[in-house]
Amino acid sequence: MANTEKKRRASRRRTELLLAPVYVPAMLRVIDSLRTDQRLLDGEDLDLEHIKIESLDGTPLHMTACGQGEDAVFFVHGWTCNESIFRFQQDHFRDRYRIYTLELRGHGKSGVPASLDYHPDRLAEDLKAAIDHVGPKEMVLSTPMTTLSLAAKACFDFHYDYFLPSVDVPVALLVGDRDKLTNRESNERTAGLLPDARLRVFEGAGHCAMLERREDFNAALESFLYDVFSS
Repeated sequence: MANTEKKRRASRRRTELLLAPVYVPAMLRVIDSLRTDQRLLDGEDLDLEHIKIESLDGTPLHMTACGQGEDAVFFVHGWTCNESIFRFQQDHFRDRYRIYTLELRGHGKSGVPASLDYHPDRLAEDLKAAIDHVGPKEMVLSTPMTTLSLAAKACFDFHYDYFLPSVDVPVALLVGDRDKLTNRESNERTAGLLPDARLRVFEGAGHCAMLERREDFNAALESFLYDVFSS
């Protein structure tokens, strides 16, 4: 009997471990739904326009837009995120700029590619398709550091390792000092390679400073946008 009970408990533990990947995300979603600022993250107050476009390989992409300004600002999320990660920026900047938030293939409401191809080149094509669809005269692109290579590929057609010294547009690096994906040293090196870069490090923030330190992040980005569009 003791051995039977021991085997039953071991079997239950194995089952719990196997089901953890299923239940943990669901639990996190329930916890996230209890956030006091969840309404803003849902975008109900932003009057978002939903735009459908296609990437070069035909993958359907979803992009939102808000604001009525003449100058365009594109926000592109990182891996496993969606456009709602920029809710606080949409709300803050929509009175002055036209804000576009793209969801890369396989994320949010964008489609899964038939080829299951998520190579960075394909993600760069997603971004280029969005920019070409809008066709702005001037624009600023805001993206996490881990997505910077996609921006380089889409906008400059240079490999990330070599294009930095050739970038002829101003760049703002707004990062957290506790970021585990792009550490402070790599951010400082990136800023040093760019001809026209300003680096702002938010103390105590991790990889998502746009959420963790949104007021400071918005103030820094606002200063950068003003300088770029008024020059």
